[in-house]
Amino acid sequence: MHAKLLTGGLLPLCVTMAGESIFEAFLSDKKNLALLHGHSYTAHAIGCNVAKTSVKTMVEMEMGEEWWSLGFVEEVSKREEVHSVFALGTVLAITLKDSEAGR
Repeated sequence: MHAKLLTGGLLPLCVTMAGESIFEAFLSDKKNLALLHGHSYTAHAIGCNVAKTSVKTMVEMEMGEEWWSLGFVEEVSKREEVHSVFALGTVLAITLKDSEAGR
């Protein structure tokens, strides 16, 4: 969920995680002992800019009273073309009706 928020769904976002003992096994100034691993999208200029903008938006929302106002969510949910609305924290999901399928 946070990856989609930070990159706006523009790029994949990943992390390499390991326990303390695994991390320490690669903790060295010697190249032959290092974990020579990186991600394809490390420092991707567009992804970094989107993440910067996303974090700024999250901080601004955090300073407000709510992430998504109840009035906004209710108003959107009552629109004819909307099937359902789900809002939780930073996530707002709106499912639209499929007019061609009659749903």
